[in-house]
Amino acid sequence: MPKNPQLIPLFNDWHQKYGNIVQFSVLGLNQVVLNTEKAVNDLFVRRGQHYSDRGIPTAVADGIAKGRVAALMDRSETWRSHRKLIHAILSAPATTRHEPAIELETLYTLVGLLDDPESYSAHVERYSFGVIFRVCLGRKLKDINDFIVQESIKSTGEVLSAFRPDKFASNIWPALLKAPDWLVPSNKKLKAYVARLQNIINIIRGDLKEDMDKGTAPDSLQKWFLEHIDEFEISEEHGAWIFQAFLSAGTRSPYNVVMQYMINVMEHPEWQQKVQEEIDAVVGKDRLPRFDDVPNLPTVRAVIKEALRHRSLVAEIGIPHKLDKDDFYEGHFIPKGTLLHANYSAIVSDRSLYPDGPVYNPARWLDPSFPTYKEPLTTFPTLMNYTSFGYGRRACPGTYFTERILTIMVARLAWGFNVKKKVDPKTGLEIPLDIKYEPTPNPKPFPFPAVVEVRDEGRARVMRREGEEGARGDPLGKERK
Repeated sequence: MPKNPQLIPLFNDWHQKYGNIVQFSVLGLNQVVLNTEKAVNDLFVRRGQHYSDRGIPTAVADGIAKGRVAALMDRSETWRSHRKLIHAILSAPATTRHEPAIELETLYTLVGLLDDPESYSAHVERYSFGVIFRVCLGRKLKDINDFIVQESIKSTGEVLSAFRPDKFASNIWPALLKAPDWLVPSNKKLKAYVARLQNIINIIRGDLKEDMDKGTAPDSLQKWFLEHIDEFEISEEHGAWIFQAFLSAGTRSPYNVVMQYMINVMEHPEWQQKVQEEIDAVVGKDRLPRFDDVPNLPTVRAVIKEALRHRSLVAEIGIPHKLDKDDFYEGHFIPKGTLLHANYSAIVSDRSLYPDGPVYNPARWLDPSFPTYKEPLTTFPTLMNYTSFGYGRRACPGTYFTERILTIMVARLAWGFNVKKKVDPKTGLEIPLDIKYEPTPNPKPFPFPAVVEVRDEGRARVMRREGEEGARGDPLGKERK
């Protein structure tokens, strides 16, 4: 196996050299890269009963998660119990009930962008956390400097770093996880990572239970779980870890996709103009877009889906599946215990579905001449069942929730603001973008220059007016101290 730490270019190189199904071995562990939608659906979906375990590095699975995080555990009764709860609280009907809360968080974000547009990244990240705080935890978030937010950002970075074999010896030799810390210093790091996670969990749960005892706890998904815990075969501790997972995964993905949207429209300003023309035609200038406008905004949904596709070309590596029995597929013998990787980059540039390959082109979701086009446009394009959210029994259960968070934020951002490249004051030329991503699963883009400016003063007044009205009616009042 070549020593290339960047898996996407490595997998794509192998795809070109060796074909649609590539087998390799690392320290005796058989692994397979699947490079087509057909192969992934055949195995992960149609044969999903045998291809749905997880291939998680030891440092993450046994050093941190320890059977408490559904996305990181093999199939089991515990996993099924976790999924039952997650589906119950993130289903489409459940998400619809929380749309007013999501819209309110967009208002705080828009006002923040008006007041301090240079901190656009912090405002978008605050939005991602703000929705989860409000809906899942019943907490109001003022800004990104909140202690729990900062601890969660650190914790998520630590967990994702634990996937790397070059950082944790137990990912190469699992037995080293049981070695003393003085012999394997990375084991001490894992204990510190778990301690940070547990502290976050304890603070959130402790605050909620204290408020519930006083009768002052606002509605939230975690409160609902504690009130209905007897309906689920899940302990209070495991439930707390589920909500911590929302705080990690549920905040990073929306942030990443909004950032990718901004990157894309800076590189392709004609699509920002098309989005704004659509929104203006549907909504006008006197109010913000609302959720009931979304069926009439297919171009908004198209640029979001294309942002996710474009990100998957260069930055997304999903968590591998693991086979639980020997199998054969298209002449290949795949032994039990094999780890299988869906190469999203190859899949979302397969020319049978994407004739123009990796080119950024949201029209592929709107134009009937493209094989990816679907009707009706009041429903499609949609993120549901899309490659980047995984496959089969391991598909992300929060896709609909994430889609709603993204759609209303991007629609309101495009209604109120232009996103442009910065101009070098010395040369008068636009500063080229050179986007880099963290070397982890679900990576953030590293900071990049951008200008976020309000489209006109009339829109600024509308955003401030609606922001003030939203703040006055905020059911959470002030943030928790």
